[in-house]
Amino acid sequence: MIDDIQNVLRAWGAWSRDFGSQGCASPSQMLINSAPFCDSESERQAKYLDYDPISDSQALKIDRIMALISKHAPAHAQCVILKYVYNEIPKKIARGYLTQFLYGDSGKRASEHRVREYVAHTEGLIMGMLMDDI
Repeated sequence: MIDDIQNVLRAWGAWSRDFGSQGCASPSQMLINSAPFCDSESERQAKYLDYDPISDSQALKIDRIMALISKHAPAHAQCVILKYVYNEIPKKIARGYLTQFLYGDSGKRASEHRVREYVAHTEGLIMGMLMDDI
């Protein structure tokens, strides 16, 4: 079951990279920007080979869930975003983001174990919210 939510989040991350973060003012402009070019068709196709397809409505639902989680647990949400949207590894998330968020300049360091805990908790929460159709 947890593999299912990880596959969904990988697909959501790919969707976010390709469509959600282009800074377009309108959906039609987003479609125009994401249209394949003749010389780059193989590159665009290769992006989707590792992921199950995700619909726009499901991806937007995950976006709404992530916005909710961000309000109440910003570190958890950011760890998931860094993992699935930006393909960061837990060690890099711990050193780059979580240490600064949790400890600032105190000299303490966050562990990658804590990143994995945050991601696992958030994955479970997302899975539950998707099952409840929030």
